[in-house]
Amino acid sequence: MKISYAAAALAALSVSPVYAACTMPPPVTSIPDGTTATAQQILDAQKDVVALNDATHTYLTCIQKEHDAAIAAGGPGISTVAADKIDKDETQKNNAAVDQLNSTIQKFNASVAAYKAKNQPKPKDSKSGSGDSGGSK
Repeated sequence: MKISYAAAALAALSVSPVYAACTMPPPVTSIPDGTTATAQQILDAQKDVVALNDATHTYLTCIQKEHDAAIAAGGPGISTVAADKIDKDETQKNNAAVDQLNSTIQKFNASVAAYKAKNQPKPKDSKSGSGDSGGSK
């Protein structure tokens, strides 16, 4: 038995560094005020949001692999308490990353909506027609 625990501990040590690089992506801070932004600022912010989306998905994959490695390192005899802690840690990291991404997307969408509202072409005045009241045939 002591050998299997030692092997599991050694496996855990050898697996952990592989996924130790799971770092939550930093938040996007470049979302402009849509009422004052230029089209280029909106496009630049869009690129940053897309990059955050990609980085978040990479991070979520990484923490899932980290989770799976930790469960595997615990072996078949892993306690329910230990497995629950590993699950809880992964869930908290996942939720934090998804919340950050969703918040960023909401801010970006609000900025785009404000930009579009400010820059929407004005409708033409319907009274500036031919001046004909339509009464003559």
